[in-house]
Amino acid sequence: MNLRSKLLAVAILGGIVIYGPSFEVQSDLSIFSDDSELIMSEKRLSLSASELSTLKAETGAGKLEIQGVEGLAEIELVANVYAYDDTEIELSLNKNSDRAELIAKVVTEYNFDQSPYIDLMVRMPAAMVLDIKDGSGSIKIDAMMADIKIHDGSGSIAIDGGKDLAITDGSGSISIKANQGNIALVDGSGSINLENVGGDLAIEDGSGSININKAAGNVAIKDGSGGINIEHVQGLVVINDGSGSINVKHAKGLTVKNAGSGSVNYSDIDGPVNL
Repeated sequence: MNLRSKLLAVAILGGIVIYGPSFEVQSDLSIFSDDSELIMSEKRLSLSASELSTLKAETGAGKLEIQGVEGLAEIELVANVYAYDDTEIELSLNKNSDRAELIAKVVTEYNFDQSPYIDLMVRMPAAMVLDIKDGSGSIKIDAMMADIKIHDGSGSIAIDGGKDLAITDGSGSISIKANQGNIALVDGSGSINLENVGGDLAIEDGSGSININKAAGNVAIKDGSGGINIEHVQGLVVINDGSGSINVKHAKGLTVKNAGSGSVNYSDIDGPVNL
């Protein structure tokens, strides 16, 4: 049996299944002495980024942190796995054509509170596109320079950077600043805070406050409930609101198609106002 086969066999016996050629280092650390508690193990994977344009990630429960690095030649992953001895984990980082594919999820199902999860930290070239499908847990993305697409179940999302952003979120707060393109955002519940949007902004929101400070394009909002506060928009603002106050300052125009319940306040609108 060669070294790779031995490593894979040990991983399977330990309840961890690791696929792909990028397996590097594995170390197990029990964070509790009781076998009924979660055991933490660290996995490290890497993949050459040569000829790759996109990272597609499918992740389950746990935190996901992504750091863009200009000029980096590979994708580097550190996974902290919190699981039981009999838990089956799928963890892989592979190349598929011009795309890197990351899978990190718990295969074994549990019906109690202290379920296994995987915390991920990724360093990758800043110019690569991101396509993320996430189950639950926070997402933090810094210093990326290309388009970002996220489909998220629950947990907070924080993005600093990026180009065009397309986000579909079930629940959890969303914070975005300093992107260089358009934003399309569909959100179930949770607060939304946006700053220095580089282009047009379209939001469809169920509930939760919306705060926007500085947008280079037009802003269109369809909102169920929650206050809306908008300042310093270089384009037109169009709002269809169910309930909650509306406050708009410094825009090139304002149209409120439906104010629902709640006050409408505006000032310094350099263009048409339709209420």
